[in-house]
Amino acid sequence: MLEIGRRGRLYVTTEVTFGTIVAPASADAVRHINFTPTFDPKNRVSTPEKKDSPGRHVTGRFDRRETAGWNLEALLRPSGTINTVPEADELLLAAFGSKTNLTLSTTIASVPLVGGCTLTSGTGIAVGDSISIVVGGVKYGRFVASIATNAVTWVPNLPSAPIVGAVVKTGIAYKLTTALAISLGLCHYGKKTDGTAGFKRGVSGAVVDKLALNFDANDEPRMTVGGAAKSQTTSGTPSAPAAFTSVGNQPPSGISGEVWINNAAYKSMKLGIDMTNGMAMRNDSFGYSSAEEAFRGGYRAVAIGLDAKVEDETVLFDNTETGTNVALFAQCGFTEGNIIIVRAPAVEFKVPDTDDPDETPNWPFKGMALESADGANDEIFLGLL
Repeated sequence: MLEIGRRGRLYVTTEVTFGTIVAPASADAVRHINFTPTFDPKNRVSTPEKKDSPGRHVTGRFDRRETAGWNLEALLRPSGTINTVPEADELLLAAFGSKTNLTLSTTIASVPLVGGCTLTSGTGIAVGDSISIVVGGVKYGRFVASIATNAVTWVPNLPSAPIVGAVVKTGIAYKLTTALAISLGLCHYGKKTDGTAGFKRGVSGAVVDKLALNFDANDEPRMTVGGAAKSQTTSGTPSAPAAFTSVGNQPPSGISGEVWINNAAYKSMKLGIDMTNGMAMRNDSFGYSSAEEAFRGGYRAVAIGLDAKVEDETVLFDNTETGTNVALFAQCGFTEGNIIIVRAPAVEFKVPDTDDPDETPNWPFKGMALESADGANDEIFLGLL
């Protein structure tokens, strides 16, 4: 019986020991659009020795260390319940390095402003945490900029000031770290056309070197994750779990979303965030046939792309001309448990090339998200509320 790709199942676990896959459970299920591992167990080369024949011969081929990699495309899907981690939690954590998940429901006690207030309780809240604030019956996601006991400020500003008694909740926030020592085990199980078990493969020692988040005005948010790995196995892949227990229902789409530049709402069409972590495999140790460990071997880079129609210059275009960095914020979804927010506090956009069509011209803004200071690790934040 042939394999049928649409029935393939993927499970993701966090390894305790680099290169050793933790057997997945049903709840480790991750829905995916495409999963592509790469693997070369031999990396053979030809002998440099001189010989009579112009061809390659069997005895003149030498083994080298095995190499592996992987790439995964999926919808970026919240869990549906605030403070419940999404099914992509292990992937996002391996990409960012740290996560906060504070469960707190409080209210605004006094001094409600567009950029802050005094809460009834601010216990446990930290800078960079994600919060939702109800204004006019709408749940707006924001990131905490400062906290002093119960006095909190957030970014960006709200469209209008909330009222005393308005509900404020904390959610999940993924934050960048200097060290990034999280490796994953990815197990993919195929099914044959008759429904029986098919081809299985396990990728071990997988690290997240690249993370792309894409938000489109008329599509669900998508994520692409990938990087190098230690190895791939078929016969050594753990047994498939009995069930595939996914988390979350329909993700939000760009139909319900907004983009902010600094403290002003900005009309846009597409937002793309591409992060490269600079991860490398230690694959040159004498006596090892595969990667010994993974480490950050280069600088992190966060590229931003934002497509907009040509209209108001003052919000973003003028800043590109003067070389002024801007803060970028986007929210997708306004239903609790199904809200995604991202923020880049300091984006250096370049002056875009303006096209000249017969229809409406566009601005394809491209830039780089920067740290606010050396070692701040604050180029990008991701929140789920």
